Amino acid sequence: MGIVLDEKTEPVPFASVMLLNPQDSTIINFGQTNFQGEFLIVSEYPVQLFLKVSRLGYQDAYYTTESLGFLTLNVQSKEIELNQYTVEYQEPMRIKSDTTTYDVAAFSDGFERNLEELLKKIPGMTISDNGTVFFNGKAIDKILVEGDDFFSKNYKVLSRNIPPGLLESIEAIENFNDRKLLRGIENSDKTVLNLKFQKGLKASLFGNGSIGGGLPQNYEGNAVLFSLLDKIKVGYIGDINNSGKESLAESEDFLSWESTESLLIKPYFLTAELPLNAFTPFIPNLPKRRYNINNDLLQALQFNGSNNRNYKSNTYALFQQNRIRNTLENFNSFFLNNNTFDVRETGNGNSGIRNLQLRSVHDIELDSLSQITFTLRVNNSLESSVLNSTVETEDRQASVFQNLNSMNQTRYFRGEYLKKLNYRTAIQSDFFISRNISDQNLDIFRGTFDENLTEQLEYELIQSFNTSSFSAGSSWKFAGRAGKHQYGFLFHYGYLTFDLNSDLTQQQAPASSEIDEAGFLNQINFENQTLIFSFSDRIFLARNTVLKLQVEKQWFQNNIRQAGDDNQTTSDWLLNYQIGLNHTISSRHKFFFEHYSHNQLSSPLQAFNGRVFNSANSSVNFAGGLNIIEQTGLNWRYDFFDRTSYWKMAVSGNHFIQKNPFIIDFQNDGDLLFNITGFASPISNTQNRADLETSKMVFPVKSRVGIRGGLSQNLINRAVKGILLPIEPVNTTSIGFFWVSAFDRPINFRWESKRRNSRIISENLTSDFSFSNFQHQGSLTYSLMENLRLKLAYELITWDERKIDFLDFHADYTPWKNKGIHLQLNATNLLNNSELTFLNLSNTLKNSTTYSILPRLILLNVSFDIGRR
Repeated sequence: MGIVLDEKTEPVPFASVMLLNPQDSTIINFGQTNFQGEFLIVSEYPVQLFLKVSRLGYQDAYYTTESLGFLTLNVQSKEIELNQYTVEYQEPMRIKSDTTTYDVAAFSDGFERNLEELLKKIPGMTISDNGTVFFNGKAIDKILVEGDDFFSKNYKVLSRNIPPGLLESIEAIENFNDRKLLRGIENSDKTVLNLKFQKGLKASLFGNGSIGGGLPQNYEGNAVLFSLLDKIKVGYIGDINNSGKESLAESEDFLSWESTESLLIKPYFLTAELPLNAFTPFIPNLPKRRYNINNDLLQALQFNGSNNRNYKSNTYALFQQNRIRNTLENFNSFFLNNNTFDVRETGNGNSGIRNLQLRSVHDIELDSLSQITFTLRVNNSLESSVLNSTVETEDRQASVFQNLNSMNQTRYFRGEYLKKLNYRTAIQSDFFISRNISDQNLDIFRGTFDENLTEQLEYELIQSFNTSSFSAGSSWKFAGRAGKHQYGFLFHYGYLTFDLNSDLTQQQAPASSEIDEAGFLNQINFENQTLIFSFSDRIFLARNTVLKLQVEKQWFQNNIRQAGDDNQTTSDWLLNYQIGLNHTISSRHKFFFEHYSHNQLSSPLQAFNGRVFNSANSSVNFAGGLNIIEQTGLNWRYDFFDRTSYWKMAVSGNHFIQKNPFIIDFQNDGDLLFNITGFASPISNTQNRADLETSKMVFPVKSRVGIRGGLSQNLINRAVKGILLPIEPVNTTSIGFFWVSAFDRPINFRWESKRRNSRIISENLTSDFSFSNFQHQGSLTYSLMENLRLKLAYELITWDERKIDFLDFHADYTPWKNKGIHLQLNATNLLNNSELTFLNLSNTLKNSTTYSILPRLILLNVSFDIGRR
């Protein structure tokens, strides 16, 4: 018995599997695969097995084996050539089962700087501000390169650096399971992207390199190299620039739980995030290359190896160094009970990060039905931030210098054993240990306050957070398939010990009563034990209808020891559940519905009482020490795709109600002048959101027109000086339109417009207001000759009465045909606006932030393909 898979590791139904006599190839017995690609042949013929697999559209495959265990047989698709016809047209988007394939040439204008910019133009793909890729509203798990895992969850190394010119197609694969022993037994909810290179680049060493320089004193250098051999696959990515490009948005979360999935996507006992915020300019919906005045360096190396039998390794290492500098001007209007409190801050600052990561995974197949996996992770990161600013209120002015330094070290090891008991059941067990050390220090000094007093007050504040944690755990899961059910039983045990030391010292303070020391002088030991019992079942009600159930019972015990206080021991049971339904009608209509209830603890760093000293809006624990976040929600989605007219539509929504004892608290006292660095980060306790995206390919077929829109309402907890205020809703509406042409002529264009309206509805007239944001983006491309292409791009952003616009010009010249060499002239920010004003609102404040933007850049780049045949 066994399973037949194609080159994409998908089951092949209705394939004939024949047991042949090895002497004369006569048929002894035969069978046919079912919908899951599985087969069963019964025979008493006492000789070596000789198998033949055949199916229309696939190449015949022959196997010789003596194993009587569960067999995995692979077949390759067979291309059928029609002698009478030549097929020249390639569909730009193709859907087969769980795989959606996009032809890169149909969506690219040739001027995209990286894969991320191309994905933004593909229907069904969205990119968040931090670089997370979403397909059909769901975050992808990783990006594969020709079917192999490269850089794992740290896929932004690829999406922000690989040039689209190397690619022929992009596959979005849903329900992807990278454990071949679990295929057919357990379905996965993961979604991945698979990159397919151009056939002319399939050499032992291929890739792309580029180098450029220009005015004013800017440079760029990039190299992307791959070597895809039978047993060894290597990838290298290097980037250095100071032109605003960010080679890696953020580091991988090294404390994410890699064990068998639980409803606790990120369990609190692995979380130890430090509270202080570095000076990092961030403007939603605007590329950082507009205002990211930086010095960026990235070196990343991926190595995959195997012996084609029972051993595979997947290892990558990366080093990133980035320094960002910018000027800052903040104007904050805080909404109090009956009035507003205005604070203005001006200054300049810079922040930098140095990050070294190593991840190594080793798979060893003990036999055809079992394997063990070892995972090792190492992470060392240093982050620093300097902000020199002047803070003004109605009656005070202060010069404040802030210096923030953070260090984080993580060591993580995980071992896993997977055993396939038979073709219907499997058992999986793992254990992990993790060690984390974090230190954070904030130095605020040279504060000179002017209150029309003859005496000037100078002082220094030094705040520190020092944490160390050790965690370990083990999971056991039994998975099986019976009839229409795919079920799983999970047991998990986790242990954490966490030490926190925080301190706030002051020198020459105006008065000790102005600073609440009790909230910041902490010596805490936090110890936790957690048990999780979980049951899941995926029920195939019909061929196109799947019901997913998961129920989880969690027991925890916390012991908090704080200096000067008695020990607090708390234990309780939490219940989590999730129910989801997927339904497909005639491959055109897909429905998804999910209801869930999640209850979990927050980070142990928030176990102590008092304020977190990170902004004028502090997080106050109204629960008195234990923070259980209770969330009940509903997610839904409808997808439509017509293969004939290429009309695609997706409507989705998410709704949740959350009880969170941590509330944003505004403190109108001396603290305000010490640590104002930005606007509020409100915590929502209710959200209702719905989004729509519809697009259609029009004549000629590669041209596209579409609409995007959304509605949302957020209710946010808020307090002033420890007093809870009535909840006020923030309502937002957005609508957008885009049109992309793909005429078979020299001129083509792209245009997108979107509008966003936000309003706070409040009983307090001071807090009740609204504003609108318009954003227009357009580009025009012109193929002057076969080897010369030009592009002119324009962008306009308006916020109420403020506006800013950008104008860019790009030229691409190919001096030699089919040589893969390009000369590129890039001129950006030609209108040379010196600053950008960005507005933000919540029911806590209205904020106006002004950033410097990059100066006018003129860069000349030379890029070349390596290994092009």
